[in-house]
Amino acid sequence: QFVTVCGGDVLDDTHLSHFIDELKHQNGPNANYCGRKLAASFFFHEHVVAILKLQRSPTEAWYDLIDSLPKQETLGKKFKDSYDEFIPNTSRIRCMGEESLKAALRWYACSRFTEENMAYIDRYDWDDAYADYDPRVFQAYLWAGHEIVMT
Repeated sequence: QFVTVCGGDVLDDTHLSHFIDELKHQNGPNANYCGRKLAASFFFHEHVVAILKLQRSPTEAWYDLIDSLPKQETLGKKFKDSYDEFIPNTSRIRCMGEESLKAALRWYACSRFTEENMAYIDRYDWDDAYADYDPRVFQAYLWAGHEIVMT
């Protein structure tokens, strides 16, 4: 079930924190989606990754950032084009809290920027009116699943 949508400048702490806060609190004790699994589709730079929230306890959550087509830059490792070395076609990054999720999303975003994108970012401040053309723009759709029982 659709929960909400967030977006803005992936490098702006306010915009990214708003998304992470929504993901953190939408299935909290007094929230509309209390006890339900949450996930997000994170659209950035003509690419989509999934974020799964793993509720470990009422006060602790882990987040898995899943990329079905990761770039070598995102993985932080160069791979050869040979049959001798395994080149992963999917990555899963486990984040042990909201701060590590924020760091992983920033790493992911920066790994996708081209030289031209970085020049644009250096030249222009964020402006909502030009979001369609800005390489920093992201959209995240939050989804709720079935109810879960914490033991």
